[in-house]
Parts: sequence; C-alpha cells; structure tokens
Amino acid sequence: MLNELAPAIILILAAFTFSFAGFGFPWVALPLLSLVMPLREAIIFHYPFVLALVFYHAWRYRGHLAWRRHLPLLVGAAAGMPLGVWLLLALPEDIMRKGMALFVALSVLALSRDWGERLAKKVSATPLGGAAIGLLSGWLQGAYAIGGPPVVLYIMARAKSPQEIKGFLGVYFTFICVVSASLYLASGLFTAHWFKLSLYYSPAVLIGTVAGAWAFKRVSPAVFRKIVLVLLLAAAVALWFS
Repeated sequence: MLNELAPAIILILAAFTFSFAGFGFPWVALPLLSLVMPLREAIIFHYPFVLALVFYHAWRYRGHLAWRRHLPLLVGAAAGMPLGVWLLLALPEDIMRKGMALFVALSVLALSRDWGERLAKKVSATPLGGAAIGLLSGWLQGAYAIGGPPVVLYIMARAKSPQEIKGFLGVYFTFICVVSASLYLASGLFTAHWFKLSLYYSPAVLIGTVAGAWAFKRVSPAVFRKIVLVLLLAAAVALWFS
C-alpha cells in the first residue's frame, strides 16, 4: 500500500508546483521518485505527465514568443540531448543518482541567489552564450529529464514580460520533451507497462494541477518559491545519502 501511495503523493506535489509556477514538475518528481524506484524507471514513469503539462502551457501562452531571439538556445539543446540519453544508458545507477542530487542542489543554490540571475544575464547576452546554455540544458534533459534550471535563468534574464517567460518555457519544454521522448523511444526505454502505470496515477496529477491553480490565487509567490527550493534541497540531500 505504501509503495502505491508514495508515487501518488509525489506526483500531486510535482503537479502542484508546476501548476503554480509554470515549471518544476521534474525537479520535484524525479529526485523523490528515484527514492522509491530506479532512476531510469522514474524518468519513463513521469514523462507522460510532463508532456501533457508542457503541451498545455505551450498552447495557452503561444502568442507571447519571439522565436528568433532564442534560436541559438534551441539549437544547442537539440545538440546536447543525444549525449544526455547516451549517458543515461551508459552510466551506473549510483553515479546517475549522485549526479542528480548534485545537479538539483546546485540548481537550488543558483535560483535562490542574485548572482544566478546576474550570471545568466551576462552569458545569455550573446548567441554563443545562448547556444552554450541550450547545450547544457539539452544534456541535462537527455540524462536526467531535468533540463529546466539553466533555461529558466536564461529566459528570466532575456524576456521582456512575464507572458513571454511563460510562453517561451511552455514551447521550449515542449520542444525538448518531444525530442528526448523520441530518443527514449528509439532507445527502447518506453514500454507499454510504464505507460499504463502512468495512466493509473493520472488522477494524482490532476488533483495536484487543480490545487496548484487554486493556491496561485491565494498564496504569496515569494513564500511558495522558498518552500519549493527548501523541498528540492531536502530531496537532493536524501537522494545523495540514499
């Protein structure tokens, strides 16, 4: 019973985070899911939910996007994802687990400090910097299915409005998720068993999504941001020592 309940609680929390902030589903889901199942299985298990959520955001905010300004980032991401998928298949589970923990902890540190945004502004100001951030994001997406943190910092430094931030994140995550899902499929990682299991837990994601939209209207974004960052850091520590 506990083994069935744990993924449901994790998915509710991850969907709540995404619905409230517009990003963060894999950041919450993968570190916690990998405590109750192998990391490779956690990636495949959570992926249908990620695809559904990013499709929705891409469609909702599709009118607030300047493609040409961000083209170097997309090119870099497309180049980095095959390398990440290869590492996912080649590296031992323990290395993947500790790599995930270290990555999440460093992402939390960057997102909680002003220097992270200042650094993103300097790097993302040039096409070469945008391509480098895209390459890093694509590699992380292919290896861990968590390519968001570098891009979130990038778009926050480059966007002219909150609508552009959400529009770009929705379309970008759709782009990298479709590409990496195709790579996972070609590598034989997706199976009918895991797809059916994801469908079984879809009500948990729906509950989290509705709750996140409700909370967005009632809770201070600054307070919720701090809660999410603390939770991610705790998950990274637990993942490292598990």
